[in-house]
Amino acid sequence: MYIDENRNLSGYSMAESEKRVCHRCIGNKALSKYIRTNGEMKRCDYCGGRSRSIPFEEFFDVIMDGVSYAYSRAVDELPVEHGEYVGKTYSSDELIYDELSEEINPQNERILDDIVDLMPDEIWCDADPFDNEVEDLDFYSWEAFCKMVREKMRFVFYRVNTDDDYPNDPIGILDRIAKYTQEAKLTRRIDKHTKLFRCRVFSDDKWPTDPGNYAPPKPEHAVPGRMNASGIEMLYLTLEEETAKQETYDRNREYAVVVQYRVEDPIYVLDLSRLDTMDLPSIFDRERRETAHAIKFLKQFADDISRPKVNVNIDTEYVPTQIMTEFFRYVRPKDRDRYDGILYKSTQNPGGKCLVLFMNREDVLTGKHGIHLNPAETHFYKKQYTEIVNDATSCAKKELLAKVLLHRYGDTCVKDIPASSAVAEKEKLV
Repeated sequence: MYIDENRNLSGYSMAESEKRVCHRCIGNKALSKYIRTNGEMKRCDYCGGRSRSIPFEEFFDVIMDGVSYAYSRAVDELPVEHGEYVGKTYSSDELIYDELSEEINPQNERILDDIVDLMPDEIWCDADPFDNEVEDLDFYSWEAFCKMVREKMRFVFYRVNTDDDYPNDPIGILDRIAKYTQEAKLTRRIDKHTKLFRCRVFSDDKWPTDPGNYAPPKPEHAVPGRMNASGIEMLYLTLEEETAKQETYDRNREYAVVVQYRVEDPIYVLDLSRLDTMDLPSIFDRERRETAHAIKFLKQFADDISRPKVNVNIDTEYVPTQIMTEFFRYVRPKDRDRYDGILYKSTQNPGGKCLVLFMNREDVLTGKHGIHLNPAETHFYKKQYTEIVNDATSCAKKELLAKVLLHRYGDTCVKDIPASSAVAEKEKLV
């Protein structure tokens, strides 16, 4: 037991030491799980209910294990000047009531009181109080990498030693990012029948019926984007139709077509969008707490690569994310872990998700990797993105889109072929 035998525990009776605490009285998920896993069905001394509970002294040991992970005794870590510790310190009361009460999240304040009663009478400080946070150093390395490939070198940076201008190992940051994504378990499976969306905008209502208009452009026409360099084919999609419209909105082009792709074979992607809702592991979670710095850094990293562009010259603005994408596409993953794309949060539609797939034009149009265009779910929009529903023009366009796909690539790449409802219009639209 982690009890300070030298501390004067007057007022702490044997009856109090025999208390039990149940999982319902603790809001912290890791602590509550520990109690449910290791507890017995006995009466809890804090809520009076009969539930999974453990002796309070065992609970205290788990608390002190977390405390010793994140904090140290000031006498072991901090220098002293003029009789005072140099650095931030906490008494035992301050540590529990001020710093950790929300993390422990007890449903009864007496639990905190009893923890403090058992704690050694120490002055505490942060573990490694003079070291910069690991995630901050990593983010400095990422920023140094971005600056290096935008302004100094772009094609041979991996063969050049870092120097005084870039002291935070910007080259090694790509390996660390890959390592952290594995620790955080960011691989996501996108299942069969998932609907994905792609939007194209136009200056008039002559919406193209050639399916090639909704696939990645040919290499000679592929302009640089957030994840692809000039000439590199990739398919940009979204998980929501509204996100597709918001991401491509252009005030000078008032007409749009949103096409739907459907997943026919599961695909695996690096899901950076998950980081927005991912909680940091608790210091009381022995299984996951070592990943906390990785998740902190990845949250900063994901925010940085998803932010709206600030430089009008996208040839340089997107270079770091283009390199990062190629790294995950070709260098880092093993065959069994190879990604089909990267999922990241939308900059234009809060809560929306964007997906870039590592597929070229021919792959997409032939359905080679199980992603199929679904002409029946094509939506046409005009001024202010008002949808045109079931009129002769839009129905004929859907039919023509399906017919072209069938004619060129066969029925394996077309799903839900729309029935003709505007045959008379077809000739006028060709």
